[in-house]
Amino acid sequence: MSTSASAVKRPAEDSTGGDRNVKPRTASTGIHITDCEAPTITIHTQINGDAAAPSPAQQAVSAIVVGLEADLDQERTKRQGVNRAYTELEKELDAKDQDLFDARAEGASERMRADALAIAKDLSDKLLEEAQATIKNLNNDVAEANKKADGAMDKADGAIKKAAALGSENIKLNDKLKIANRTISQAAKDSKALAKVLADQLSDGKP
Repeated sequence: MSTSASAVKRPAEDSTGGDRNVKPRTASTGIHITDCEAPTITIHTQINGDAAAPSPAQQAVSAIVVGLEADLDQERTKRQGVNRAYTELEKELDAKDQDLFDARAEGASERMRADALAIAKDLSDKLLEEAQATIKNLNNDVAEANKKADGAMDKADGAIKKAAALGSENIKLNDKLKIANRTISQAAKDSKALAKVLADQLSDGKP
């Protein structure tokens, strides 16, 4: 971007102060600003195409421009600082986001572990209850079996006693049978002897 002051024409004066028809002097002032990251502002003055020393007004403008350049430098420095701070803040936020993500993941893992432990505990409690119920039922079955066994043993004892009694009665009957057999045998012998005596008497003619 560039700006230029309008050319000023004035008549030349001779040595006596009178006007003289001569070629007029031409003066121009320009300010050039290069718009980039570090803008450069240049003020120049030319008279009849030749460079001339800046006037006090131009020097004042130059001072203002230099001040503006300093302000721009400060603003650029501030902006760079803000950009760096923003970048660092973004890094911190990213790190905090990662920490938060890790914490959430760890919390989720802990919740899953706690849920698994709770499920395992519930299952263990149920298995324990079932085992206790099974043991109780087995104890009841064993007690019932013991009662039946006791009853069977009692019956067996009774049967043994009955068998012993029957055996004793059998022995007694056998003894009686032996006595009866001996009696019968003796009676048979006596009968035979008597029959012989009778036969002998009959053969002798004796009554």
